[in-house]
Amino acid sequence: MELKAGITRFVPPIALDGWRRARRRYTRRPPSWEFVGHDWIDGEDPGWDAAGVVEEYRHKLPAFRAAIAAPAPIGVPTEAVSATTASAYHQNVILEYAYAVARARGSRTKLSILDWGGGFGYASFVVSELFPDLEVEFHVRDVPRVVDAARALVPEVTFWDSDECLTRRFDLVTSSSSLQYARDWKATLSQLGRAGAFLFVSRLPVTPTAPTFATRQRAYGTSYIGWVFNRDELIAQADAAELEFVREFLEGFSAVIRDAPGSNEHRGFLFAGRRP
Repeated sequence: MELKAGITRFVPPIALDGWRRARRRYTRRPPSWEFVGHDWIDGEDPGWDAAGVVEEYRHKLPAFRAAIAAPAPIGVPTEAVSATTASAYHQNVILEYAYAVARARGSRTKLSILDWGGGFGYASFVVSELFPDLEVEFHVRDVPRVVDAARALVPEVTFWDSDECLTRRFDLVTSSSSLQYARDWKATLSQLGRAGAFLFVSRLPVTPTAPTFATRQRAYGTSYIGWVFNRDELIAQADAAELEFVREFLEGFSAVIRDAPGSNEHRGFLFAGRRP
C-alpha cells in the first residue's frame, strides 16, 4: 500500500490513467468475439472439431427432443449449448427454417434436406415436429469428430464428414451459423447453391457499414475464426453464383465484437438454387 501511495504521489495523473486502461485491457478475460482483420487468419485451436463441442451436443440430445415436443414453444437453440429454454431469437430462426422447408416442399409429401454444419441433426427433429405429415430424408455435413459421435446416437439421419455430399442434389440445402466459418466462403456458397433446389442460410452476422471482416470467437474451451459479411457483398456473391434472392429475414441478435470496424446483426437469406 505504501508503494502504491508513493507511485500515485509522483506519477502524473494522465500517465496513471493510461496505465490503468492498459492493465484492464490485458488482465481481463478474453472477449467472446474480437476483430482480427479483413483477411482470414489460421486459428491455433481445433475449432468446431473439438471434444467440448461433441460433449455439449451429446449431453443436450435427450433434453432437446423433450423440450421441443408439442405444445411447447419451438424456439430452443439447436447449437451445442446446454440451454433448452426457448427464446424469441431462436424461434425466429426456426420459423425461418420452416418457411424454407415449406417453399422447398410445395405440394410434395417427401423432401430431401442437407444441413451443412448441422451438428447432431437437431434441425431434423424440428422439421418432424412442425411437419409431421412430411417424409424427410435428412442429411448432415459436419466435422469428423461430431459425425463419428452423431452416427451412433442419431441413426435416422445420414451424416457426412466430407463435401462428397455436395455432389448430390437435394430439395433444400441449409446452413445455420456455419457459412461464416468457411475460409473460402464464396466458393462454399456457390457449392451449396449448386447442391440444392433451394438454399437457406441463417444466423449469418452481417454488417451494412463495413467491408467483410474476420473475428475470433471463443466458446466450448476452444476458439474459431469466422467472418462478418458485408451484406451487399454477400448478396452480390449469391447473384454471381446464379442464386435467385427469394427472401431476407431479421433475427434479432447482434454480437458484441471488440474493436469491430462496424455494427453487425444476424440475418437469414433464402435463395432458389441453380438448376442442375
